[in-house]
Amino acid sequence: MISRATDLRVEVLAGSLVLSRTDCTTRAAVVKHLAAAIARHATVVEGPSVRMPMDVDDLVVPDLVAVVAAPSGGGPVRTQDIELAVEVVPRQEKGREFGHKADWYAVACVRALLVVDPRYGTWALHTEPDRARYRKLRSGCFGDTVPTPYVVETAALPVYDGRGDGADECQRRDLT
Repeated sequence: MISRATDLRVEVLAGSLVLSRTDCTTRAAVVKHLAAAIARHATVVEGPSVRMPMDVDDLVVPDLVAVVAAPSGGGPVRTQDIELAVEVVPRQEKGREFGHKADWYAVACVRALLVVDPRYGTWALHTEPDRARYRKLRSGCFGDTVPTPYVVETAALPVYDGRGDGADECQRRDLT
């Protein structure tokens, strides 16, 4: 109810209430582009509720997920049905939340997490969860193809106003 009334995304992570804005047109354009690209290859659910298997009070709302099967009746998506979760970093993000969120998804054994950052024109793909963290991290710049089982081109993704095209700030990282 809060999210519908205020354009805020409401999540509960490790027992803490986390609110983030969802009304940015750039962020919406990024989500729309990614959803269209992934929907050609998989079932996509935008803004689903996902409950943690270890703590049913924890609830995260990724921007979109590619799933094995869509939940019936609009209920929460089960973590074991998620092939890829996508989080788009909000303009106002200060950096703390997304490090914790990657750990959260890894603990839940979500197969892959794609974090897209329109502030800098970058993306990071986390894979191979081991119930504590992701063992592999692959990153790139807008313009690079994300190496998921789906073809995800990023050249057309916009960046937030006032940040340039992100190319000079982009740093690639491949960690195994």
